[in-house]
Amino acid sequence: MIRKMFTLEEMITPVVLKVVYYIGLAIVFILGIMMLVGGVTTPYLYGGGSMVLAGMLTLLAGPILLRVYVELVMVMFRILDRLEDISGKLDGLTSVESGSPEKE
Repeated sequence: MIRKMFTLEEMITPVVLKVVYYIGLAIVFILGIMMLVGGVTTPYLYGGGSMVLAGMLTLLAGPILLRVYVELVMVMFRILDRLEDISGKLDGLTSVESGSPEKE
């Protein structure tokens, strides 16, 4: 496994992206809760109501937007995997074709 990592035969970014996603979720929830608490403790005239609204939007939309972003990046890696599969199959086809006698 270590050898594959240092020879760049295997991508580690998909695994790292999952960890980043969970860390991002924790950050989004912490920020959302902090905004809600800050909005509740701040008088309405000084922007407390807008902080509560921003906190609620962060808690609702933040995880969704984070998920969409991570999925878009993951799609690129899945496309890479599929292209590698297709390339391997095409290499197998060309070696079979080149091994057969040519028809004239």
